Amino acid sequence: MVLRAINRLPIFFTVLFITTYFVNKYVLSVLRFTYPCIFQGWQTLVGAVMLKTLHSTHHIEMNLKEADRYSFLGSVPSSVFFVVAIYSGSKALSKLAIPFFLTVHNVIAFVNSLGDFIINRELIHPIRYFMVVVILMSAMFIGHIDPQYDFDGYVWMVVHVISMGVYNVYSNTFGPHLVGLGGLEKLLICYVVSCIVLGPSSYFLGDALRASQFPFFHFYKFYIGCILSGVCGCLLNMCAIYMRETGSSGNRMNVEYYAAVAKVLSSVLSIHLFDVKLTIECLFWMGINMVMNIAVTHPKLYEAFSPSKKSDLNMDKTKQNGNHPTHSVSEKEKHSQSYNV
Repeated sequence: MVLRAINRLPIFFTVLFITTYFVNKYVLSVLRFTYPCIFQGWQTLVGAVMLKTLHSTHHIEMNLKEADRYSFLGSVPSSVFFVVAIYSGSKALSKLAIPFFLTVHNVIAFVNSLGDFIINRELIHPIRYFMVVVILMSAMFIGHIDPQYDFDGYVWMVVHVISMGVYNVYSNTFGPHLVGLGGLEKLLICYVVSCIVLGPSSYFLGDALRASQFPFFHFYKFYIGCILSGVCGCLLNMCAIYMRETGSSGNRMNVEYYAAVAKVLSSVLSIHLFDVKLTIECLFWMGINMVMNIAVTHPKLYEAFSPSKKSDLNMDKTKQNGNHPTHSVSEKEKHSQSYNV
């Protein structure tokens, strides 16, 4: 029965992914609740309360007491990148149609690869390098031919992609050294830091004052959308964590692959639910972008084209010293990006 539940995780993840984006898009663009400090602060507050409640009722396990102060301090920078990512993502999604948002969102794969090369000295396989460059170029073309082009939306999208890429690279580089902090513990810290940052920011940035004039405060669909956005966002991140951490180290689910498939489904379905204007040229570049993203995250191709470490020199030194090579993060554990928007 447990195995059956694990096998259903990808389906659950896909449904949550589509639902989360659609609910957020409805609140941000249809109802025009464009106050990210309040909206994202609410989402992360709901996420933090859910995690603590599930932990208190013994439905999930978290071992925050085993972590030392250095682990908590080491997780603060990634939490800051997380806050910037969800804030900018909310701003971008409120201005861009879902297919265009997700097409540019795929550029995170390029940022991840670039960060691994610069920070971790990992050489990129030529075919993987070609695919991530195609993703980058097609996203740039999409920005130029968008019939509903919004300059501010794409500026925030660039900020979102860079901050999420930096978050991934930092987590991959320093995450394994944070003793006692698993995926759920790190997610809880991100949620708490987000609440601490976004709460006062809603006052200083003027979101609280502008939100007081929001015309749909008495509209029941607004409250349903806000509740669903918080609950689905937290469940989506929890599902992604369980997919990464379930099973042996070499047999874990590639969450990025299922996210790539979910992006295609979300883009197609959103055309029928929201106001999306597309041209043949847009469909062409979106298709290339999505196909390349699925290919670059496909489990078999992901393993075949995984980056080879630059550590030839380090390995030689290790062999000379007679030491065993140090543990590194497996490819399927890497790029543990959050899916909050």
